[in-house]
Amino acid sequence: MPGGTIPMTFTDYSAKATVQGLNGNAPHFSIVSGQLPAGLTLNGDTGDISGTVTASAGMYNVTIRLTVSGYSGSLDTTCPIQVANYTLRYFGDNYTSVGKSSTLAPSRPSTSKPFGEAYTISNAAALPPGMSFDSATGRITGTPTTAGNYGYTTVTQYITFQGVVYTFSDPYVGVNVSM
Repeated sequence: MPGGTIPMTFTDYSAKATVQGLNGNAPHFSIVSGQLPAGLTLNGDTGDISGTVTASAGMYNVTIRLTVSGYSGSLDTTCPIQVANYTLRYFGDNYTSVGKSSTLAPSRPSTSKPFGEAYTISNAAALPPGMSFDSATGRITGTPTTAGNYGYTTVTQYITFQGVVYTFSDPYVGVNVSM
């Protein structure tokens, strides 16, 4: 039965069940205890678990029962599924120099399903002169004009997925500019 670790919230996930020796009889899978992480579903005919995870980080234990038409009895198995925490983090030239074009870009969840994003910054004045913040992409871009250690400011990411708004923050976004 499928189980495993999901890298983070908003990740597409698919696990395939493998069942042998049914002699052409149809299997049926059902959840008898626990629950799948939000966003995942169990296909009762195949035993496959799939979807886009919207659950909070944590360990989810679900017991799945296999029954087979033409046979009495059942088989239960527990599938642990670990969802890792999604954390907003910035990557790029947070150490840069005066006159160098630089970009700090936020991490993004990887999903094939569309979702909306918006970003806010707590203190845009803390950015180096010559750099700006784009609330649509969360990117901090520009060409710094003055050396110094700028920051730290909090950037908050709002992800709208299937009508629900999720909020994540990176409280330590800063830029160090040298000559």
